[in-house]
Amino acid sequence: MDAKPKLIRHVEPDYPESARKRALSGKVMARFVVDESGLVHEPTVSSSDPPGVFDDSVIEAVRRWKFEPARHKGKAVKVVVTVPVKFDISNR
Repeated sequence: MDAKPKLIRHVEPDYPESARKRALSGKVMARFVVDESGLVHEPTVSSSDPPGVFDDSVIEAVRRWKFEPARHKGKAVKVVVTVPVKFDISNR
């Protein structure tokens, strides 16, 4: 691969009200496909801590992200990406 996908539009996930009320922080590992146009497809959660608390917020945000696509031999290609998304209550 000549170039990995580059994030060009980041949408911050909403901090769930239930997590905010309980002062929870956490981390979600999001996995998705970035296509040849830089669009996100098939977003899933590969792991989360605490489980299930932030998952929906991450999926909704990741769907709206936009990338400069990955390139192989100069041509845009589809790739699978895994990224950590952190939630820190001290920043809220």
